[in-house]
Amino acid sequence: MKNIFLLTGIILFFLTNACTTADDEVSIIGKWKLIEVLNDDGGGGGTFQEVESSKTITFNDGNTFTANGDMCSASLTNEPLSGGTYSTTTITPATCSEVPLNYEIQDGKLIISFNCIEPCKQKYIRLL
Repeated sequence: MKNIFLLTGIILFFLTNACTTADDEVSIIGKWKLIEVLNDDGGGGGTFQEVESSKTITFNDGNTFTANGDMCSASLTNEPLSGGTYSTTTITPATCSEVPLNYEIQDGKLIISFNCIEPCKQKYIRLL
């Protein structure tokens, strides 16, 4: 009888932890607005700085995205329009598909790492 209770407890423990992990994940699908940029000069002391920009990215079902700005560079402008595909860790703009961009979601914010010699990143908040 003790073994049945022990086995039941172990199963409930794993089921509870599996559900909690899935609920904590943030989906990239939706519309995101640029709010901060990080441009490091090579000294390793770069920090995110707030920016005024109307640049947005919309991630759709089907692993496609559209943006109202260039995603091949860390530009702040909202022109030209661009698009491409994404996976669980990378964004691949159609116009520069040979060099995918890495991204992560940290504290509910989307952080995209551009392919610069020194670190350059953009941080977005979810709008929709």
